[in-house]
Amino acid sequence: MYGPAEAPMRAIFTLLTDRWENVTWSTKITGHNVPPKLIHEETMPRAQALELEALLARARQAAGEGNVYRTRIEFFAAALERFFEESERYHEGAGLPTLKAVKTAQAPTIDGKLDDACWAKAPEGEFVRATDRANPRPDNPTTVRMVWTDKGVTFGFRMNESKMDALRGDTTQRDLGDVWNEDSMELFLDVEGERATYYQIIVNYLNTQFDRYEKDGKWNAEGMKSAVHKGKDFWSLEIAIPFLDFVNGATPTPGQVWYGNFVRNRRAGGTSEAQRWSTNYLPLHKDFTAFGKIEFVEKAE
Repeated sequence: MYGPAEAPMRAIFTLLTDRWENVTWSTKITGHNVPPKLIHEETMPRAQALELEALLARARQAAGEGNVYRTRIEFFAAALERFFEESERYHEGAGLPTLKAVKTAQAPTIDGKLDDACWAKAPEGEFVRATDRANPRPDNPTTVRMVWTDKGVTFGFRMNESKMDALRGDTTQRDLGDVWNEDSMELFLDVEGERATYYQIIVNYLNTQFDRYEKDGKWNAEGMKSAVHKGKDFWSLEIAIPFLDFVNGATPTPGQVWYGNFVRNRRAGGTSEAQRWSTNYLPLHKDFTAFGKIEFVEKAE
């Protein structure tokens, strides 16, 4: 099959077979998500991923150019290279954004307007089209900011919108209805920083809330407050969540990192567009490998 590249290709198959078939995960999978920690720290740690990458380079060199052996290698290499990218993102944070959550003495007033002084000190994170790698910049941009106090965290979103009179959605009762199919904002928050589970929050442009904990499908953020403000060519949203509403209830300290993602579902005027703060351009919003870093800091740099 691989001619002069037989030895490195055999080593690749041997390594893959051994790691996938003989490494037992420390955590039993109970849901539909596989935490990337099990893949990138147990099945295929960074050292093994780098070994695979070196073996593939050796195979290409041995096969040379313009022959059937190289064609067969490249057919197999496409999947490996996707995995190498994922491994580098996981271990090195390559290509993933970081949102600085700035500590503030007083939490903002939850009115949706984003006009409190603390917001001016919080760095913005910009969204891109979720799956359009060739044309990532949206025509109606979205941004996110984040501030925190000892009691909780507040998110601020601004959604530019050229069709304000055609926003879509009619869900008005909490946790009922397909709010993700309406003009809405989704939050995926891994507050434990393990990329093993997440809290999901959705708020539509009518300020209807949806919340769940992926680990058991249940969660009610009793202290969560949100508000929507509508301008001429934008709508904005503030969401405040007490730390005690999360299962672990722990208050972050400066330097602590959460992982997460934010998704704008844009449906105005019949549009069907998803924008993400962090993306690897794959379909699933809840992909842990695309979760960016949320870092709690005392002040913006």
